[in-house]
Amino acid sequence: MLKYIQFFLLIAIVFVYANFTQTFSQSKQTTIEAINGNPSSFEAVEVEFVGLVTQYFSDKGTTNYYLIKGDYGGIIRVNTAEPAPETNVKYRVRGIVYFDAKNNRVFVSEKSKYTIEFPDPILSVSPNSIKENETSTLSWSAENAVKVTINGSPVETKGSKTITSKDATLFTLQAQYPDGKFKEKSVTITFIQQSNTLLYILVAALVVLIGAFIYFQMKKRNSENEYSPSSTDQDQNPQAQQPKGFPAHENVEDKPMYTSENEYKTIKIVRTSPKTLKFIPGKLIITDGPDKGKEFRVAGFPTPEGFIVSIGRKEVDGDRAYAHIKLNEKTVSRDQAELHYIDHKLYLKNLSETNFTQLNGSEIKPGKIAEVSSGSTIRAGEVEFKYVV
Repeated sequence: MLKYIQFFLLIAIVFVYANFTQTFSQSKQTTIEAINGNPSSFEAVEVEFVGLVTQYFSDKGTTNYYLIKGDYGGIIRVNTAEPAPETNVKYRVRGIVYFDAKNNRVFVSEKSKYTIEFPDPILSVSPNSIKENETSTLSWSAENAVKVTINGSPVETKGSKTITSKDATLFTLQAQYPDGKFKEKSVTITFIQQSNTLLYILVAALVVLIGAFIYFQMKKRNSENEYSPSSTDQDQNPQAQQPKGFPAHENVEDKPMYTSENEYKTIKIVRTSPKTLKFIPGKLIITDGPDKGKEFRVAGFPTPEGFIVSIGRKEVDGDRAYAHIKLNEKTVSRDQAELHYIDHKLYLKNLSETNFTQLNGSEIKPGKIAEVSSGSTIRAGEVEFKYVV
């Protein structure tokens, strides 16, 4: 009799497992964006997708629901009879898609859900042992993190940079995730000291180069002194009076000339731009504050990343002053933002971690970049500009 009972129990277990496997296999793997894009093809279909829970609502009726966001920004409503999920936590959800004709929206009736652990950040250095005159590459990745720092400095969620013996030997990456938790990863790089023999060779080579330079400079000076042009020669050839290194008829300023408080109260810029710098196309019009209605142009400083204009409360000297907009407002950070002109397009990068720069009323997170088009407004503290081409 016991054998028969065991036999029937085994058959029941196999039947239940087969039905569970069949049900799970019928779930269609998809994304929130795909469902929203073509709801009719998913209606009454059991689906499975991944997303970040952003809000939970306790309905007045019998059905509670939450909003879940996909990796590409799509949002969908999920009705649930289970306890409330945690917000800012990633879940894998399985349920059936329905279309609410009354409210003209698609929603999912939840069958099951479980949390997804955010992956650990990756931090590596290659090679991890180099000589003092060599370089190494530091690479990192923190998928889905909302904030990433390396040795306390903010960086993008994924990237790499070249390091030398002048940099730190220990690098620590800290990543903060939407659930508020932090994860860390550290790597160490070893710098190999060079032998004294190589140092002596380098010093000897440097002495030889300096001696050769002095010799040729003296020889050149002696040859130039063999002929001194007379005043008659200079009258016949006015360009002979032009200092070497500068083309004729080109004006070169000794130092930047700034605007006064009578011209602008909220900003301070250089009046002119040297010919070596390039004006950013268009102009900036002040749309708020004491200088409302005034407009100006600004030059970009050439870098490998394009022409850059810095914006902030700090003072800038030298060539960089021509490509700097100094804001006189106390609510503005010393390093507030940057304008990047790349491939005939203008971008705005926020640098401030306390007073976020706004583009068209939307805040830009620290280190993030947004494209600026004609008519866009840029606000930093109490100062607002309008970019017009």
